[in-house]
Amino acid sequence: AAREHPELVQKYFATVIGKAENKLTALHTAIWSGGVFLYVPKNTEVKLPIQTLFVTDRAETVFSPHVLIVAEANSSVTYVSNYTSAGEQKELVHNGAVEIVAEPGARVQYAAVHNLSAEITDVSYRRALVQKDARIDWVIGEMNNGNVLSDVSSVLKGDGSSSYAKVICIGEGKHELNVSTRAVHFGLNSDSDMLTRAVM
Repeated sequence: AAREHPELVQKYFATVIGKAENKLTALHTAIWSGGVFLYVPKNTEVKLPIQTLFVTDRAETVFSPHVLIVAEANSSVTYVSNYTSAGEQKELVHNGAVEIVAEPGARVQYAAVHNLSAEITDVSYRRALVQKDARIDWVIGEMNNGNVLSDVSSVLKGDGSSSYAKVICIGEGKHELNVSTRAVHFGLNSDSDMLTRAVM
């Protein structure tokens, strides 16, 4: 889809997550290494979930994937991703970002499970821009063995837009968990619900 619609990638990349939102997102924009571009045309219902697997197996490489999902008007899609590590790991920072654009009437369901090793610090910024009568559903499982910074935000720009977020984190020992979930309401009659749980 990125080859067929380069203008969409250029239009939407780093619009939901500002290039200079903070130092970590600026670094991500500078070094991102691959990822996913999912484009759903208007009035299209993707009935089966789209699944991806991100694996890091070498500490010498950059692990900074970018996921960009654009759901045009009155479309719907479910996207599920898994992040894992394999092999012997050294200290590494995963600096990942997710941007979702839900155009009017679109519905996007995003689910992710992160299960990275103790040597990896997982930094994940997730953002959604939700237009009129559109909806974003987040389901996030932070099941890492290392430190976590998880930041999920929905910008409810359109009237009647809605967001539901469920974020679960599990840690042990000396792990540090930094979990933020928010919805920013601009549209009239916009609705959000958040459930965030962290267990040590």
